[in-house]
Amino acid sequence: EEVTIGFAHFHADDIPKKSWRCVAHVNIGDSKNIAFLFRGESRIHPNDDYNKVTGRKIALRRALEKLPRSTRKEIWRALLESGMRVNQ
Repeated sequence: EEVTIGFAHFHADDIPKKSWRCVAHVNIGDSKNIAFLFRGESRIHPNDDYNKVTGRKIALRRALEKLPRSTRKEIWRALLESGMRVNQ
């Protein structure tokens, strides 16, 4: 089955500047029939600097945590082997 991963970064304008969050969406299935949709989110602590790479990794890990370990490993391996980096 096809696996699609997307990331979105959000900042709340009405909250102090360190209010970033990253959301990862993982769709499993073809573009017409999504069989599974998983979502993970990471938020920055007010005392930390925002790091897009770390935010994406945490959000993706959380999105995949309900999947079996073998499936998670397969998705991470395919992601890394395809040349796509989590920091793109």
